[in-house]
Amino acid sequence: MTEERASYRRILKSSSIIGGATFATILVGLVKMKVFALLLGPEGVGLFGVYAVLLALMTAFVGMGLNSSGVRELAVLTEKPEEMDRARWSLWLLTFALAIGGAFLVLLLHAPIAKFTSGEGAPFSATPWIALCVAISVVQATQMVVLQAFQRVASVARVSFYAAILSAAAGIAAVALLGQSGVLIALLAAPLAGMLVAFLERRHLPPLGPRPPGRAVMFGHWRTLLKLGGAFVVTVMMHRAAEFAIRAIIVRKEGLEGAGLYQAAVSISGNNVGLLLSALGAAYFPQLSALIGDRERAQEFLNQQVRVMLLISGPLLIGLVGGAPLALQILFSSKFVAGTSLLQFQAAGDALKLMSFALVYVMIVKGDSFRFTLIEGSFAAIAVTLCFVFSEYLGMEAYGIAWLCTNLIYTGLLIYACRKRHGIKVAGGNFRLLGCYILVCLVLIAVGSQSWVAALLLGGLASASAAAFSFHQLTLVSGTDRGSLLNRLRAGFRR
Repeated sequence: MTEERASYRRILKSSSIIGGATFATILVGLVKMKVFALLLGPEGVGLFGVYAVLLALMTAFVGMGLNSSGVRELAVLTEKPEEMDRARWSLWLLTFALAIGGAFLVLLLHAPIAKFTSGEGAPFSATPWIALCVAISVVQATQMVVLQAFQRVASVARVSFYAAILSAAAGIAAVALLGQSGVLIALLAAPLAGMLVAFLERRHLPPLGPRPPGRAVMFGHWRTLLKLGGAFVVTVMMHRAAEFAIRAIIVRKEGLEGAGLYQAAVSISGNNVGLLLSALGAAYFPQLSALIGDRERAQEFLNQQVRVMLLISGPLLIGLVGGAPLALQILFSSKFVAGTSLLQFQAAGDALKLMSFALVYVMIVKGDSFRFTLIEGSFAAIAVTLCFVFSEYLGMEAYGIAWLCTNLIYTGLLIYACRKRHGIKVAGGNFRLLGCYILVCLVLIAVGSQSWVAALLLGGLASASAAAFSFHQLTLVSGTDRGSLLNRLRAGFRR
């Protein structure tokens, strides 16, 4: 077995474990959103999306980038138990301080929060729920950081899957019993379930030793975590602020119903692709951190990861573009079919995420905070600007076209920065494969504008052909026969 094939097999193993759990998590989330759509309609789904974005924005600010800086800090200490214990203690003490402080900050901001979520003169009933959600989300994020740092891939997968089931059950019950008022309970259920399941998974971690003496050491770790996290929190805040601004534009132009259509498209494509990539990063991030000192090995590993992601996820996105109206009707309701073109362009733009996801970790691991912040800030600014401009001339599809154009520019900037600054290049084969996916998606969008039935049939054929090609390529790069590869994938998806 060559070293390259062994590396591909390790990537496939971790991808199948994480991917299987994430795929199941996505299905559970889609079922939840389907129920929400039937019970609440586009307006209720739009309100849930507004709450979710607000929660993400506040959690990103309060969390101070610990979910990224913590992994980078702990991953290099796994072979040094004493230093790891000090770092874990520092991380947890800082986490609890941020969680409590963040909850109080949300309560202090009750007036603008109430105005944004409910309008003028509305009661402040949402604010305590959001404050509690923020505190729990910060704690839950640190639990996942520790699991990632120790590369407990199976534990990360289990937390994702079981938390999704528990939060979906609680959210559906709350909405069914309380109607639109139950949306806040559904919002709280996700981080709370994740925290509880992650707490049970701590048994797979080395036990945390007694709290070490020496405040200077503790403060030293805090300075490192916050310094590393500074760039992360700025960029995440910019992204969340951009999401906030885009939804504000949609609400102003299209009303809450338009926000509901946008939330549906994001739930089917954007959130699910983001969830999958974030989950895969649980294995990719620490492994890249260990290899980044060797440029050639890091570049090879990056291209292997990109190749596997394109081969696995590309056919799914092609099928989604072709079957967008059917997906909206099945997963939501006929009221959401008006967002078909939005979903199609959204999915085409998300194909670019399959490459940019791997490149952005290079910037993080290299500690290139200036360029990382500049590129991420450009992404946020371009996304909002294009949404505003396109919305003046187009309908709901404006926001999908803006997403596609933004991701095209963003991926180009990352490719240029990684090559010029860090000497890490994307293989030509990966460029060609991604280009084919984007081209097929655009053809399907054009066909769908004339006949959704023709797009569905052509999309099904293109997706099946891409899946057959992907399966053949995976057997070649991993050096396994088809039966062995299927068994590996099945084993991962059953975990």
